[in-house]
Amino acid sequence: NAMDIDDVGAADFLVRLMTRVTYEQFPYQESIFEELARSHAWMVEGLPDVETRVITEDSLADMLDGVPFREAIGATFFLQVGAFQNGGAYKPGWLDQPNFTEVLKLYPRTNIEKIASRLTTTPAAFRTAFNDHSVGTATAARFDYNPLLATPFVDMGDGEPGAPAAR
Repeated sequence: NAMDIDDVGAADFLVRLMTRVTYEQFPYQESIFEELARSHAWMVEGLPDVETRVITEDSLADMLDGVPFREAIGATFFLQVGAFQNGGAYKPGWLDQPNFTEVLKLYPRTNIEKIASRLTTTPAAFRTAFNDHSVGTATAARFDYNPLLATPFVDMGDGEPGAPAAR
């Protein structure tokens, strides 16, 4: 927050101000699709090349209600593109449309639905998560915990979750 800079006459004032503005704008310049591609490259394509004891394909699937990690990433990508292209909306009925037949061959409907469920919260659960993890100070408000990072979709009770911040 530019108002947090109290020494306007300091020699480094402009640098401090511009650094804050630049870093605040960074997330809007980031590619949402590259972030999922990176997860896929590290955890799907790269995992067989690394000897691990804790993180395995089976342990990842166990954490995701039996959904293989590769399919979880694909389902997440599908939900992200769908929400981004439809003003934040995700309508489970989309999966009944004939144009999604090819998608469902790659990512089974049950897996998409499981991932959608994991990425969805309710208004009450949102408030609880925020209250449990918030720093709770006015100066940190802009940078405070945001439950939408873990659960970007909010079900308002109509069965058609929306992503208030589709990015």
